[in-house]
Amino acid sequence: MPGVGERIMEVRTVPGPLDGIRVIEMSTWGALPGGGAILGDWGAEVIKVEEPKGGGDPARAFALVSNTQGTGQIAPVWEQDNRNKKGVTIDVGTPEGHDAILRLIKKADVFLTSSRRPTLRKLGLAYDDLKKENPRLVMCHLSGFGPEGADADRPGYDALCFWARAGFALALAPGDEPIGQRPALGDHVTSIAIAGGVAAALVAREKTGRGQHVQASLFHSGLWVSSVDQVTVAMTQQNIGKFTRGVAGNPLVGTFQTADGWIQMVNLQPDRYWEPFCRAAECEDLLSDPKYDSLEKRAERAGELMGIFQKSFIKRPTNEWIPRFDEHGVRWGKIQTILDASKDEQAWANGYFHPIEHPDAGSMNLVTSPIQFSDTRTSIETTAPMLGQHTEEVLLDAGFSWEELEALKDKGVIL
Repeated sequence: MPGVGERIMEVRTVPGPLDGIRVIEMSTWGALPGGGAILGDWGAEVIKVEEPKGGGDPARAFALVSNTQGTGQIAPVWEQDNRNKKGVTIDVGTPEGHDAILRLIKKADVFLTSSRRPTLRKLGLAYDDLKKENPRLVMCHLSGFGPEGADADRPGYDALCFWARAGFALALAPGDEPIGQRPALGDHVTSIAIAGGVAAALVAREKTGRGQHVQASLFHSGLWVSSVDQVTVAMTQQNIGKFTRGVAGNPLVGTFQTADGWIQMVNLQPDRYWEPFCRAAECEDLLSDPKYDSLEKRAERAGELMGIFQKSFIKRPTNEWIPRFDEHGVRWGKIQTILDASKDEQAWANGYFHPIEHPDAGSMNLVTSPIQFSDTRTSIETTAPMLGQHTEEVLLDAGFSWEELEALKDKGVIL
C-alpha cells in the first residue's frame, strides 16, 4: 500500500530455494495452481499447460473485478494463483499433443495435475506411465476426496470437499442452516500442503535418486484444518457445540464491541489473566465480588461476566483500549474487514502484499506465499500469463523446430 512503509520483496541476485527446478503444471481453478504459484515464488520454473480451445483455465474469466478507475478487469483467482508462470497451450488429447507434453515432462523435475485418474490413464499421463519415461519425476496429483474409496474419482471443488464434507459449513454456522465459504479458502490451504509435499519429495529424491507420486486432496486438507474437532468428536461421539458470542466457559475469550469496532480476546488461562483482564477492562470492582472469586464461579457466570465487560468496552474506541490491554498483558486482536486487512501496516511492513503492474488493469496487489527464507529469495516477478504466451519459447527449448511448431498450429494442437 503506497505510503505505508512497505517492504517489497525485491529482486535480488541470490537464487530462490527451488532455483533450477522445472515444474509442468496441468490444472485449473485454485488449489493446485496455487501450489504451483508458491513453487514459482520459491524460484522454480513453472510451465502451465492449458487447452488451446475454450479459453484455457476457466479461472481466467471467473468473477472479474474492475479497478477503481474502471479501466481494466482481472480475475483475482487467476492472477493470484498463476503469477510467475509461463503459459503454454497444448491439446494433450491428440497424438501430437501427447508427444509434446511428454517431451516436456521428460525434462521436468515435477509434474502437477488435478485431472481425474481415468482421464490421466486415457491420456497416458498416469504416474505409472510417466515414471518409465522419467524415473526422477515427482508427480503431485490433487483430487477432491483422495485416491481410494467410492468417491476417489468424483469431481470436486473446495466448497464441496473441504468446506461442506469436512464439517465447516455446519460447525461455523450460527444456527442450523449451513453457511457458505469465502472464495478459495480450501484451495489455498491445500496449495500450501502441495508445495510442502513437492519440496519434501524433491529432498527425498536427493537421497534416493528416484521421484515419487505425491497425493493431496481437498477433503484431507479440510480434515487437517478441523483436526482438533475431529479428534474431540472421535473420543466423545458427540457433535461439537457452537461457539456463539456471550456463551463460553471462559469469559476472557470472545468478541466484544467497542465504540467504533470489534475486538477479539483470547486469554486461555482464566486464573492467570482474571485480575489483569478486569483491570484492563476498567472492571476492578469484580475482583472483590464473592460471586466471581473462583474459577468455577466465573465459568458458571461466564455469559453474565461477558455482558459486564461488554458494557465497559462499548464506552471507548478500540485505539483507546489497546494501550490498556498492552499495559496489563492481556491477549487481544483487532477484528478487521477484508478491506481493513488489505491496508494493514503490519502486513505491508513484512512484505505480505506485493504490488505489481498488470498490462490491462494497472496496479494490483497480490498476496505473497506464506513462507519467508533468510538466505534464499522469494519473489513475484511476473503477472499471470496470457493464453499461450510462452508456447513457442517453451517448445523450442524442448527441441521442437519452427517447422514442427507450424505443423502443430495448423492442426490446432497449439495456438
